[in-house]
Amino acid sequence: KELSADQRLQEKVLEARYQEFKDLIAQLEGMIALGVKALWLDMNAIFREIAEEDSTIRRLRGRVLPRDVGIQVGERVKKALEQKRTREESDILNVLRPLAHDLRVNERPYERVVTNSTFLVPARRKPEFDNRVTQLAAQYEGRIQFRYVGPLPPSDFVVRTAART
Repeated sequence: KELSADQRLQEKVLEARYQEFKDLIAQLEGMIALGVKALWLDMNAIFREIAEEDSTIRRLRGRVLPRDVGIQVGERVKKALEQKRTREESDILNVLRPLAHDLRVNERPYERVVTNSTFLVPARRKPEFDNRVTQLAAQYEGRIQFRYVGPLPPSDFVVRTAART
């Protein structure tokens, strides 16, 4: 049976990159992908924290402001929210990163998401990773909800990574 043009192209790509694919498969041996999404539970509480941390926002909160000042305050709140998210995401990832072979921080689909990350973890370390996620959930109880997915095949980590580049 004769190959189609697409099949011939696929065959050429696979032949040309055979060793690369073989090495990648070897690296993934014994690995699993684990997904961790952390979400703030109460955005009003987060905004109150931001106001308490920033004297300008705290001073202007609840006042009727001229449009240009209101826009500036809104931008300041947005920047403070992103800084808070970055700090809290970093705190969470610093707990989990040491157990992972690799880590990908994925897009945050909406404002409440502190982190949306996928970890490539040696399968033998999954119980330890599970414990760390449980500890994080207890530490942030009432403030951050954790959604934990896995184990997924390591190819899921590679495919998601490739799709982002």
